[in-house]
Amino acid sequence: MELQEARKIVKDSSYKDFLNTIELPFNLRHINVEYNIVGIINIFKFFKENDEQWTDRKKELDNNLFSESVSFFTTARTYIDEFINTHVKNESYDESGLQQQFTSFTRHYFSPSQHVFTAKSPEIDFMIKLQAENTNIFNGAFLYFTNQGMNNSDRSSINGYLLAYEFTHRENSVLFSRRETDKRYISDIRNKIENLENDYQNNVISLIKNIENDYTKNNDFQSEKVSKSRKLLADWLHYKRNKFSSFINHTDKSLKIFLILPIPNSLVFKINIANYLNSKNQSNIGKIELSN
Repeated sequence: MELQEARKIVKDSSYKDFLNTIELPFNLRHINVEYNIVGIINIFKFFKENDEQWTDRKKELDNNLFSESVSFFTTARTYIDEFINTHVKNESYDESGLQQQFTSFTRHYFSPSQHVFTAKSPEIDFMIKLQAENTNIFNGAFLYFTNQGMNNSDRSSINGYLLAYEFTHRENSVLFSRRETDKRYISDIRNKIENLENDYQNNVISLIKNIENDYTKNNDFQSEKVSKSRKLLADWLHYKRNKFSSFINHTDKSLKIFLILPIPNSLVFKINIANYLNSKNQSNIGKIELSN
């Protein structure tokens, strides 16, 4: 599922406002990183981006390197897709039921172990460099970052463990350059920017939905006005047609009555006189007939 499709599902959901407030605490305490992701779209985006980033990073790694992280984010993305498709689309839930379902998904699929790292974390970049130099040094660093004990039987592993310790405390370490310190600051700034973007995503969903609702209301209002105007016109035409039909029927009835009435003698006489006067200049004058 892509971000645009997920956003549309959330926007059209009857739980839209609730989904914009749902939270996922995502903690990687082994590297002192804590996220509190607000809004189902931002949670979806977080898992989607890390899954895609790990897919890209696998191209530069050995097959089994950071396999726990790769597997975790692939699984999390699969199930956040399922949650949106199966539960967000389901209109039979109330907010409490939806929260229970999300809590269950969080417990089973969205809670990382100590072996999980985000794809762009500085620790990953650091360990990849160590892996390129010496596998045993990498193994020692990995043990440190995942809160496991040091392997005292291998010097290279011990060195890796100590290097990882120095990396973690590099802001106070003389063994690392200012460049490494700046990378952490840059990462913090990026996290703040991402938090602002998360707020933006939630606001965009609400704004788009409000615009659609206003558009729908205006369309309904205009349609209602057009419907009323058409009805008024139809009623007026029906009234005029009935009035005209009544006039025609009345006139026709009156004419029939007039035709069947006897013509008065005086009227016949006047008609004959008129015919005589009109034809007096003709050679053959018609006979004037007076009624009895």
